[in-house]
Amino acid sequence: MSSVLNNQILDIKKPSAREWLYFLLIILIPNLILLGICYTYNFARPLVNTDYLVCLCLLLIPNRWVRAVGLLGFAIAILLDITMLIMQVVPMVDLGALVSLAAFLGDAPTEYIALTAFLVVYIIAMSGFVLFLSKRKHFTRELYIIPIILIISFFIKDIKYSGSPNYEGVMGRSNHFVINSQFSLMDQMLTTGWFKAMNTTPTLIPYPTVSPNDSNIKLDRAITHFTQPTSNKILFVIVESLAGYRNPQIITDLTSPIAAHSDKLEYLETGDFATVNSNTIGGEMRELCNKAIKGGYAFRRLDAQEFADCIPNQMLKQGYQTTSLVGVNGRFVDYIYWYPKAGFQKSWFLDSFANNLRHCQVFHGVCDTEIPKIIAQEVFQPNQPKQFVYWLTLTAHAPYHLEDLTQPNPNVSCEKYKINENTETCRNIKLNGQLFRAISTIIDQPNMKGVEVVMVGDYKAPIYDYNEEDYLIYKPELAVSWVHFKIK
Repeated sequence: MSSVLNNQILDIKKPSAREWLYFLLIILIPNLILLGICYTYNFARPLVNTDYLVCLCLLLIPNRWVRAVGLLGFAIAILLDITMLIMQVVPMVDLGALVSLAAFLGDAPTEYIALTAFLVVYIIAMSGFVLFLSKRKHFTRELYIIPIILIISFFIKDIKYSGSPNYEGVMGRSNHFVINSQFSLMDQMLTTGWFKAMNTTPTLIPYPTVSPNDSNIKLDRAITHFTQPTSNKILFVIVESLAGYRNPQIITDLTSPIAAHSDKLEYLETGDFATVNSNTIGGEMRELCNKAIKGGYAFRRLDAQEFADCIPNQMLKQGYQTTSLVGVNGRFVDYIYWYPKAGFQKSWFLDSFANNLRHCQVFHGVCDTEIPKIIAQEVFQPNQPKQFVYWLTLTAHAPYHLEDLTQPNPNVSCEKYKINENTETCRNIKLNGQLFRAISTIIDQPNMKGVEVVMVGDYKAPIYDYNEEDYLIYKPELAVSWVHFKIK
C-alpha cells in the first residue's frame, strides 16, 4: 500500500484552471455565505474559518475512509460555525445546549422548527457541494498549499479587520478576525472569561460602605435617594456605563431634555458617587440587593433566601406590583432565575417585546429608544395603585456602536467638552444622551403622572482604546452618575 501511496504522491499533476476554481470555491463559498449573514445581522466572525481548511485536507486525499472523516468534520465545522453566531443572539446556548434542546423540537414554535429544518438542509447541501468539488483522482498541488495557509494563519490569527483590537466582546461579539478557527474560539470562550464565570457559583457579600482603596471615600447607592415616604409609583433605571464626569456640563447636557419639562416635574437633581464594581451585574447587585459579588455569575445555583432583602422583595411586602425590563435574552446572566428570586413578579425579556421594535447592536437586544413608550403605555397602569418598575438599559454598552445613535440629544457636543468625536468616550456619551432624550418623551404620558424616577450608572464606561486619556474625562474611584426626578 505504501508503494501505491508513494506512486500517487509522485504522480502530481499540474492543476487545471477548473481544479483551481473548484479549490477556491471550496474555501470561499462556506465562508462567504456565513459572512453574508454576519453582514446582514451584524454578527462577528473570522473572514476565513480555518476549520474548513483542515477538513479540506482530508477531503483531497484519495481514500474513501479519509474522505468520509473529512466530510463528517466539514459538517461539524459548519455546525460549530453556525453555533458561534447563534450564541451572539442567545447567550449561554452552546453546542451542548442545542443538542439537549433538540429533544423538545416537536413542541417548539413553528418558526424554530422551520429554522432548524433550514439549518439541517444547509449543512447537508453544503457538505454535498464540497464533496462534489473535492473529488480528485490524484493528489494535486492544492493539498500542499493548505498546510502553508494554516501555518501562516497561526501567526496572524489575532489580527482583526474591524473593531478595537483591545475589546473582548462577550459571547464572541468581537471575533472580527481576518483568519481564525471557530473551533478554537469556541473552546476559548467556553473555558475562560465570561462563559466560565457563568458556570461558577457566586458568593454574595454585603456591599461595602467605604472604598477598599481609601477609607475616607464613602460609597453610596442611588436607591438611598428615594423620596420618603416612598412614592406609590417608582421607575428605577440602571443606565449602561453612565459614569461620573469631571466636567459637570456633561451631565447637565445629558439631562437637558428632561429639564426642558421642568414645569411637569416636582424636582430634578443629579449627582455622582464612587463604586467598587466593574460590570453591569455588579451594579445591579449593588443597587437592588446591597450586595457585592465574589466568584462567578451562576445565580441559578443560589437559594432564593440569598435575595430575600433585595429591594423588589421589600416592595412586594409593601404591596407593590414589581416589574423588570431588560431588552436581551433572559438566559443572559441568569436573569430568568434570579429576577424572580429578587422579587420581580413579571419580567420583560427579549421575547416579551413585539417583533416590530428596533433592535440594536449590543446582543441584538431591543434598543433603549423603544422601551420608554412600553413602560409608559403598557407597564404603568392607572388601575395599579403601587408599582415598582425596574429597567436595565443596554444600547450604550461597549464598544459603543455609533449606528445605534438614531435619535441624538442635540445638546450633547463632544467638541464642547473638548473630547475627540472619533473616540469611544464620545460615542458612549452620545448614546446615553439619546437615552435621556427618549426618557423625556414619556414625561407627558398620562400613565406617568406621579412617577418618581431614579436613574444611575452601573459602572464607569470601559474604554478599550489605550490612546484615549479617559481619566481626564471621568472621575476616579469608578464613579457613576445618578439622576432623580418626579413627575407631577
